[in-house]
Amino acid sequence: RSSHIYRTMMPWPAIILLMTLAGCVGNPVGSLFKSPIESANNYAVEHGLHPQTITTSRFALRSFQRRSTPEHRHKSLHVYIEGDGRAWLSRTRPSPDPTPHKAIGLQLAATDSHSDVLYLARPCQYLPKGELAGCAPKYWLSARFSEEVVKSTLEAVGTVMRRDGYERAFLVGYSGGGTVATLVASRLGPESVTGLITIGSVLDIDAWVGHFKLTPLTGSLSPLHVAEEPLRSIRQWHFMGEEDEIVPPGINRAFHTRLAQGERSAPSTRHVVADHDHTCCWTEGWADRLLAVRRR
Repeated sequence: RSSHIYRTMMPWPAIILLMTLAGCVGNPVGSLFKSPIESANNYAVEHGLHPQTITTSRFALRSFQRRSTPEHRHKSLHVYIEGDGRAWLSRTRPSPDPTPHKAIGLQLAATDSHSDVLYLARPCQYLPKGELAGCAPKYWLSARFSEEVVKSTLEAVGTVMRRDGYERAFLVGYSGGGTVATLVASRLGPESVTGLITIGSVLDIDAWVGHFKLTPLTGSLSPLHVAEEPLRSIRQWHFMGEEDEIVPPGINRAFHTRLAQGERSAPSTRHVVADHDHTCCWTEGWADRLLAVRRR
């Protein structure tokens, strides 16, 4: 079927590895006896991030936000975009609910010491069953990086920035969230984006699909195709785990080559981090790493 991204001919261990991209591992943000939604809510509130739902033209996106008082509000908002979530139950069974069971994007947002932070879930994540029933599975499968997804995320960021008076955003995306963040940054441009960080993200979708011999992500957009102005004018840091078997460090080579071709490109760096894979150990010392990045 067209919604099946992974070919059944792939070795079972490879399927397991690719499913990790969808967040099918243990839940570190809450009790095993609570639902992922309840666990995420409790974890976020404990870290000063308060729940809200942002309605866009296509999706209602779950989010958590920390904001300072108006008189002390920072002009820049740190925006974190979650990974793909729990997209698959097995090599042939898509998940009925893409809510992540290991919300690494949320953990990164929670440990950010900035006074004004927004966490955005991906479309269809953290929805009650009644609302989830109206969300097409293609939006966490083949169309996870579609025009509708990018536009909805762009609208959500814009809504919060206008409502709370932020002038610019610093975008951070984990895994598939970094793919979305890059596409969003290319549309906002350097006037509205102070920087972009991706972590273990696919920035050249065709290369990733070809590497693993997957069925193409029909309807999805690729950051490779926007690796030009205005994206070139935004300062960027792209982190990859040296031991990442889900998104191998060399998979985005064409993206970085094209990004560097502009005559007036802003500094863009690619960091391959030792002893890290796709999920480990990005949340450890994240606040210090982020501060180091911002000082450069």
